[in-house]
Formats: sequence, C-alpha cells, structure tokens
Amino acid sequence: MDVKQIQMIQNNHAERLSRLEKRQADDAAIKSVWNSPFPRPIQMPPSEMFDDFEEQGQSLLGSLHLDAEDEPTRRGAASRANSVRFDESALQGSSWAQNGRHSGDFGPIRPSSGLGNHNMMERSLSHKSDGRHSSAGHSVHSIHSHHSVASGRGSSLGLDTTFTPGAQEDDSPIGIPEPPPGLFVLGSVPSIIRCWLTANFAHDTLLYADICTGSQKSVVEFSLIKELDLVDDIHRDLDGVYRIRLPVYLTEATVSQPSSRGMSPAPQMPSLTCAFEVVGMDLPDTVEARKVIRIFIGSESLREHSADILFSQNRMTLYGSEREKLSVPFVRPEDNGVFKHIRTMAIFPEKPKLNATARPFVLGEPKPQSATVAQTDTAQTKELRDEDENRPLTSPSSEQASQQAPTTGASSVSESGGESERQYKEVSSSEPAPKESRVQSSLEADEIDDIVVFDSYTLHQWPQRGNKSLVTKMPKPQVNYSLYLVTDSTPAILGSADICEVVEAALRGGVTCVQYRDKTSDTGVLVATGRKLHQITRKYNVPLLINDRVDVALAVGCEGVHIGQDDIDLPTARKLLGEDAIIGVTVSDIAETEVACKGGADYLGIGTVFATATKENTKSIIGIEGLQQILLKILAEQWPVKTVCIGGINASTVSRVIWQSTGNGKSVDGVAIVSAIMAAKDPEAASRGLLQLVRSPPAFAKHSVTPEQQYRTPETLVALTQDVIKAVDSKKPLSHNMTNLVVQNFAANVALSVGASPIMANYGEEAKDLASLGGALVINMGTVTPDGLANYLKALKAYNDAGQPVVFDPVGAGATAVRRSAVKTILGGGYVDVIKGNQSEILSCIPGGSKVQQRGVDSGESTKDTQELASAIRGFARLRRNIVVMTGKTDLVTAGETVYAIDNGHEYLGMVTGTGCCLGTTISAMIAAYPKDKLAATITGILQYGIAAEIAAEREDVKGPGTFVPAFIDELYNVRKATVTGHTEWLKRAKVSVIF
Repeated sequence: MDVKQIQMIQNNHAERLSRLEKRQADDAAIKSVWNSPFPRPIQMPPSEMFDDFEEQGQSLLGSLHLDAEDEPTRRGAASRANSVRFDESALQGSSWAQNGRHSGDFGPIRPSSGLGNHNMMERSLSHKSDGRHSSAGHSVHSIHSHHSVASGRGSSLGLDTTFTPGAQEDDSPIGIPEPPPGLFVLGSVPSIIRCWLTANFAHDTLLYADICTGSQKSVVEFSLIKELDLVDDIHRDLDGVYRIRLPVYLTEATVSQPSSRGMSPAPQMPSLTCAFEVVGMDLPDTVEARKVIRIFIGSESLREHSADILFSQNRMTLYGSEREKLSVPFVRPEDNGVFKHIRTMAIFPEKPKLNATARPFVLGEPKPQSATVAQTDTAQTKELRDEDENRPLTSPSSEQASQQAPTTGASSVSESGGESERQYKEVSSSEPAPKESRVQSSLEADEIDDIVVFDSYTLHQWPQRGNKSLVTKMPKPQVNYSLYLVTDSTPAILGSADICEVVEAALRGGVTCVQYRDKTSDTGVLVATGRKLHQITRKYNVPLLINDRVDVALAVGCEGVHIGQDDIDLPTARKLLGEDAIIGVTVSDIAETEVACKGGADYLGIGTVFATATKENTKSIIGIEGLQQILLKILAEQWPVKTVCIGGINASTVSRVIWQSTGNGKSVDGVAIVSAIMAAKDPEAASRGLLQLVRSPPAFAKHSVTPEQQYRTPETLVALTQDVIKAVDSKKPLSHNMTNLVVQNFAANVALSVGASPIMANYGEEAKDLASLGGALVINMGTVTPDGLANYLKALKAYNDAGQPVVFDPVGAGATAVRRSAVKTILGGGYVDVIKGNQSEILSCIPGGSKVQQRGVDSGESTKDTQELASAIRGFARLRRNIVVMTGKTDLVTAGETVYAIDNGHEYLGMVTGTGCCLGTTISAMIAAYPKDKLAATITGILQYGIAAEIAAEREDVKGPGTFVPAFIDELYNVRKATVTGHTEWLKRAKVSVIF
C-alpha cells in the first residue's frame, strides 16, 4: 500500500470525525489538547516507519470506516471513548474470568500473559470496557501527582502517534498532517493503570491506580481500605503515620521477559508490592468520593521495581514481585471526571500543635462561662461563678511569660520552638459540671507550695487540706479492674461515633474502669471531653482515668491518671495528685515492674501482650510468657499492686490470656480493651460479652488435669490403660495431623492401627469444621514456613475455641533461631494440652531456652541427668499448665507435680524417620477419646507405643529397621485388639516409675 495514500486516508477520516465532534459540547475542550503541545509544526515521520504497515493495514484501518448514520449502538450512557472496540463478550456483559466460553472464541489472546491458564482478551491497549461505567473504586485527592501525554489513544486504533518534527520531506504533496483521528475522539491517555489490591480477581472489583512519578510516596485512601476489608492490616509507625503494605496485581500486564528464578507452574497474577501511606482517615465516606481514583503509586515503589515510563508508547515496563519483566499499558477511564482534577503540587504538612506553651491548668482557676447564666443555678454556684469571672486568667508563671512576650501578634514562641495560642479557649460542655467536682477558687497565691515543670507543661502543686486530695475520687479499694476500657478517638477505630455515647453504652454493658486516651487533640478539647466522660462514669460509680496528662486530670477532677514509661515520673504525679488518686503505670519487663511497685503505683498495665495497631511506640511484644513472668515476680515479692494486661485482647483471646497467664495462683485482676469495644457496632453487647468471658474459663480448660490426678501411683495409671484403649477402639476419634510430607503416610497408618481416624490437612481454614467433629489436633513443626506457621495458628485457635485437645511436637526446635521463634509464636498463639519432644526440643521451649545446640531433629546425646531434666520439665509444665512429654531412652511425663519415668521402647524407634512424630499421633487419639483424664491417656499412648515396638523387634521376621516398621504397625493393632478382648498380658512389660 502506498504510504502517501495511507496518509490521505488518515486526513480524510480526520476531517470527517472532526465534523462529527463539533456537535458535542466538549469539542473545544477536546481539541484544545492540541493547541500548543509542540514547539513547532508537526511533521510526518519518515516512510521507513511504515514498512510493516502493509501487513496490518487492512485490519487496523477497518475500524476507521465510520459513517455518521452507521454509528455503532452503545450500551448505557457510555461516551465515544468507550467505543474503541467492542467484542462479543462485551456485548454479552460477561467478564474475562467468568464467561462460559473461552476467551479465545471472541478475540486474540494477549501473548505472554502472567495469568497462566487465565486467558485475558486484548480489547485495546488503552481501554477494556463493556460499555458500562466501572463499579470499581475511583477516587482521588486533587493534590497527587499525575502524568498525561499528548500521544493520545490513537495507538489503540492502530495509528502511529509518534511524530518526529523535521522528518517531513519538502516536496510532499500532503503537507503537514493533522493529529491522528483517534485523538480527536478519545483524548490523551493519562498515566493510569488498572489493578487489583486483593486476590478477588473479578471484573467488577477492578480499580484504577495513578502512576505518580512526581510523588515519592505511594498513597491509598482509607475509604478504599475499609471497602476492601483491609483495615486490620493498617499499622501506625513511630511518626504517627498510618501505613499498609499491599500487593498491586497488574491486571493487564504482559510478561516480556520471564523471571530467571523460574515461574511457578500455578497461574500467577503479575504484581508489585507497595508500601502505601493511608490518607483520608478523617474524611467522610461518600458516594462521590468513591468515583475518583484512590490509589497512587509513587516513585519510591516504582524505583524498587526498576520501572520505566514510556509515554510515547502509552505504557510502562517494570520488574514484578517474581522478578519477571512486565509491560503494563496505560488506560483511559470512561469518565473524564475520574482523573481530570489530578495534579502535582507541593503540600507541606501542618506542624503539630505543640502544647509546650499551652495555657496551664491551675487548681482554683476559673472555668470560662457562657454569656447566659441558667436561672436554675443555685445562689452558691452563681457566687462562685462571679468570683471566678473577676479572677484573672493567669498564673504566676504565665503572667511572667506574658510580660516578656511582645504585645502584638496572636501567638508566642516557647523555649522549645513550639507555637501556641496565648488566649486559652475551652470547649466546654453544655451542662455544668457537678458541684463537688468543681475546683475551689478561694486559695490565695501564697498557699502554693511549688511549681513543677514536666512533659513541657507547667502545673502548680497546691496544698492538701486535712490530708485529703482536692480531686474528688472513689476510694481505691473499691476499684474493680475486671473490664478496663481504654478509649480511642481516631477515625480508624471510633469512626463517626460519639465517644461519650460509646463509653456510656460500654458502661451499661459492664465496663468497670475507663481510661480516656487521646494523643492528638488540643488541651481544651481534652478537658471538655474529659468532663463529659466524668459525668457519665460517675453515674455508674466507675472511675475515670486520664492517659498521660496530669494537668487534664486535675482540671477534670477525675479519679486519677495512667502514665507510660515516657511520661511524667510516678513520684511527681503522686505529689501533684495526692495519695487518694489512682495512678497506673505501663510496664513491659521485670525492671519496670519493680520501679513502679516500689514507687507506689496502684495498678500496672502490663503489655503489649499481642501485636496491635492501636498502640504507638510499642517497645516489644511480651506475649503470655512475659505477662506470666511479671505476675510471678509480683507474687514472689508480695507487692500489693493490681494488674491489668493490654494489647490485642479481644473476645477470641481474653479467656485464654487470663487462664494461661495464671501461675501459682497469681492471675491478672483485669483486661484492658480498646478496639474490641470502641470499634464495635454495639459497644454495650460487646462489653457484656467480654465481661462474661473474663469471668468464665476458656473452652479448652474444661478437661484440664486436676491436682488429684497428678499424685497417683504408677500402678493406678497402668490399670487405667485398658479403659483408655477401649475408648479409642469404640469412638474412633479423629486425629487431625498437620505434619510434613515425610511422615504423613506413616502417621496415618499408625493412627489406623491404634483405632483412630486420621486426616492429614495442613490448610488452616479447614480446622474449624474438623474441630467440630470431636477429635484432636497434632501440630508437627517439621517444616517451618510463614504460610505454614499461619495455618498452625488458625488451626490452633479453631481447636481451642471448640475445646478440643491439641498435641504440639516442636520438631528441631533447638536447631535454628527461626524454629525457636516459631515455637514461641505457636505457644503464644494458643493453648496446647500436650507438648512432646526430645530433650533438646523440650529444653528449647522452656523460657530462657536451652544452651544445648541441636544438630537436627534427632535427640542427640543426653547432657543432663534424669533428676535435672525432671525438675526442668516439671517447672515448664507448671508454667504452661500443659502435660510435658520428654522422649528418650527413658521417657519423662508430668503435668506439673509428679514426674513419671517410662522405660519401654526399642532402639529401632530411633533408627526410623518419623517414629517420634507418630507418637504424637498416638497420644492425640488417646486424649481425644479419654479427655476426662488426659494424663492417664498420655501415659497409655506412650506405653502402647513402646511395648508394641518391643514385641515387634522380637519377631523372627524382623531383621533390622527396614523390616521393623511393618511389624511395628502390626503390633500396634494387635495390642489394641488384645486389650479390647480383655487380654492384657502385654501390660506386664510396663515399666513406669516416679522420679519425684
């Protein structure tokens, strides 16, 4: 085809489409794109660029034959920008992933798609639409970066939009060409891509993301995170910035260069990982706000993936999370309003309002009153108000500061450089504070003892009259810390609810103590809200404490404060508030606990127990183990202090935390709850349910080993063996094994031989249904991966909630730091009834760890005598309230008191992989069938396992470990069948003794 003929065809179509576009109101705006994009007249590219045009010309130009009367029918109110190319699947309203017909029936399949078996249809380079406005989230701040190019969407019509000025020959009869006709119709292509943020790969969940090379950080709207149910993944860093790390699944990416790592055989959606800053948490979630772009990918994330932005080709290239090279096309949303207001501009964050020079609160200082005085006030109240109004709003320290400050200007600068308003404005409640909570104003200036400066606030210490604090409080002995509510006013937790209404609902539900925590509001707001809350808490005879701010507590007149390790020190707070005030202190280790107890703290807030997004500056996650160590220290020292635990406490953890942390009779006095109440749809019902859980033992504790069961003779326990084995044979309990592939087959055969029904299921989501079948769970930590660990925790929670027993085998726990960390995570993530392992594994589970380096999963040489080992596991069992089984030449078993030794077994057991793991399977069958006596059931399982091994090894057909395994399985079955029929001669081999 002649190049010049093609150029003439382009010009003819351009003129025709231009006339059509003049009928529309936005014609001038669309054409204005071309007013001044180039510094000099546009010239056609050299003819070499059209060498391969002959092969594709017919198909590409076919879409340009548009007559005015033959304009294609469009669905809905879609603009012409939506009509680039409609295929059969679009007209049928089907999506690429859900149509019953193969996408190849409708159009060409995009090559090198990273979706594996998920075929993606190529409708156009810049837009895939079925004619409907997308229901995916579109949302944006107008302050974010945006790129738009004048190259247009003509590329999606097969037209070359790359113009090279100066390349036009002087003798060309065509002259300077006009822009490609597609650009008149569609407009330019912004640097926007389509993506998913979750694995819900459906057409109606597609989102638009703006590629912001001018912005360093990546940003996502909170409304979108909430819509996608990802709020729990948000965390707050030390700077107070909310962040979330998410995968961005690139819907239309093509793999131009496979990863050198090798691709997974499973279908993979190309993706990149972005660390987003979450914004808009305080903005209302409206329908209009959802119509614009809410995802912005900044240069920091783009650089991490070596991205190149190719405006001339309307696409970008980058390396995905699997290091495969991807090509991602830019798209043009159907609605111009989605992106037309995006622009790049510098936004300077507001400086935080430092309270370093905030108006101090002074006891005796007046509360500003409204102009209208209620006629119902008593004469005494009116007299007090008149006296207050005549008193100047300054203290000795603030008067001096005001004299030194300039008289002009609205603000003053503090020593720390902070700026604050000079005139204090209090946001007061519409209702007057109770008379008894008002501060006396008749004290003279010479009655001031001293001035104390702390935490950048200036406070006055006033004398106490008659050894009574000036702040009206409840007597400390009456305080009940059982259900301790800590408020959170952030939009992420409180949402649009009113804090006072939430707190009152929680009090109706049974909350016994309230702490008002607000890290961001101004002092005036804190005082006003605190006074409202105090009026509410007094109605329910519940104390109100203020977090950190002693000055606010004094102004509110509440019962006390709670201070952290970085706040005012305890002696100063006590001096300011008096002996009758309640002062709580946050602690996270033994040293902090000792200082707080000796300093006179009334209660301790111990934590953080579990990770949480509501607490900033978390020094460490102490877990249940750390909580228990602090409680035992308090018990040992006999410190008269109350305790509450905080951090990740909710309905699923509260009962377990209280029960598991109890050691030697010492338990926490209460639990501190934040989001489980403050973010609840019904705070009253949530509080009532939590209080019931606080007062009730967890489901798994109903069959815990009793003290009487721990002091029986070996003969008594051996006599119970027959009952246990018969129970297994008759009930055939489920043995749910989460174990490695190496031993799955062996473990299943052992379970069948002892009479159980095995299932090998490593997926945690199945555990809830399996736990309801009444069996037991075996967690065999053979292979440690992040996914595997997450599945273990899900299954552990499911069986704990159902009250079904769990056996934990910490395979190789002493071998690596990763395994030691995994053990700590599992033991902190739920309750296990039996911990079974060899010497090194069990010692690695004990708090403080083991100094013995384990070589692998084998038990290794014994380095301690039996007495030392028995003492170690007894202490561990007491601490964890578990049954501990330490295997070896002599097996040791204890539930925290008597330590039993079992000397049955054979050396062949140590020569076959998986025999230790299968002992856990055997024990699980016993305790599932005989839960009322788990100690006797555990010993029965060890005896049956060890004696069956002895009998198997004595058989003539057993020549070594290889022939031992099938014979061993046979004898496990034979022992069970003999016991059920009353033949218990095998029990004469039992060798059970007491260590102490």
